[in-house]
Amino acid sequence: DQESPFPIDVDGEGVFGFKLIARSKAGLGDDPPRAGDQPDVWVEVDITPPEIDLRPPQPGRGASSGILDIQWQARDKNPAPKSVSLYYSEEPSGPFKPIAEGIENTGRYQWQVPSDPDMPYKFFVRMECKDRAGNVGRAETPTPVVVDLVRPRLKIITVEPATKSSELPAGAGTRIFTGLS
Repeated sequence: DQESPFPIDVDGEGVFGFKLIARSKAGLGDDPPRAGDQPDVWVEVDITPPEIDLRPPQPGRGASSGILDIQWQARDKNPAPKSVSLYYSEEPSGPFKPIAEGIENTGRYQWQVPSDPDMPYKFFVRMECKDRAGNVGRAETPTPVVVDLVRPRLKIITVEPATKSSELPAGAGTRIFTGLS
């Protein structure tokens, strides 16, 4: 139709060189390219998403309690800068909420899990990585990650002696503690 853009079909992925030749309605214009001529433009076709290996996230212990250590390896021949985004969801089907978006592909992110009462203690983690062509690779944890930020506490409310020896389990002492919360 002699109008831009010009759709071109290629046979899969690869690097392709193109030479553009303008012709008048009378057919006048440059000669067609010959073997060895340099193309006017090189185009790389990339339809393969990044390959991702998401390792099981590790909840921190002790001084690192409340931190989720997320590690991965993402590979692509055309990596984009700040291509990684991390998400979490209570259900494997979503909806997923952001942990961090547009971060560098360093292979590791340490997330300070919010101490918000609405934050679930177990959830699935999803990682997405985008390449320069816009292809997106995705990986998710197959089982939920458990990050329980609540430290259980015990308080003895009362101590009462047993009134009947028949209430005691076999081999037990003479007292039963009740009223634990």
